[in-house]
Amino acid sequence: MITKYMTENIYKAIREIRVQKGLTQQFMADKLGLSQNNYGKLERGLIQLTVERLEQIAAEFGLSPIAILTYQNEVTHTSGFPVMKSGNGSLDMTEKVKMLEERINLLTEKAELFEEQKNFKNEQLQTLTTFIKSVITLVSQMRESSDAPSTENEKIYLDFIYKINYTAERIFGKIK
Repeated sequence: MITKYMTENIYKAIREIRVQKGLTQQFMADKLGLSQNNYGKLERGLIQLTVERLEQIAAEFGLSPIAILTYQNEVTHTSGFPVMKSGNGSLDMTEKVKMLEERINLLTEKAELFEEQKNFKNEQLQTLTTFIKSVITLVSQMRESSDAPSTENEKIYLDFIYKINYTAERIFGKIK
C-alpha cells in the first residue's frame, strides 16, 4: 500500500534526483516519450505516476524504483513525524522495515491481480474451447444428415455454418 507520505514526496524526489544528476526536464521527457510540459506536470504530481513509469524513470536515473521511493533529502517525514536517522544519514532500521513491508504489500497486490487476470483468461479459453467443440460437433452432425438443402436460403445457411466450422477447427487447432 502506498502511504500518503510516499505519494506526496515521490514527485519531489524525482525532481530532486533529476536536478542532482544534472538532467533537464526536456531530456527526461524525451527519454520517456513525453512532452516537456507533461513531464513537468508529472514532477508536480499533476499526472499520476504508474509503476511502469516509475521503473522507466528509475532506469534513466540508474537507480531502482525502491531507491526513488525511499529517497531522502535533509529531513524525512512519514505520517507527519520526523524520522530518526542513524549517524551516517540513512534511515533507521524501523523505517527501512516499514518501507520494505509497504513494497511487499504492493508486490503482493500486483501478484494477486496477475493471478486473477490469468484465471480470467483461462476461463475465457475454456468457454471458447467448449463453444468451438460444439460448433464442430453440430456441423459434423449436419454433414451426416441425408437431407440436402432444398432452398437457396438453406444452402446459404449451410455454407455459412461450414465456414464457421472451418474457422472453429483452425482456432481449436491453435488452442490445443
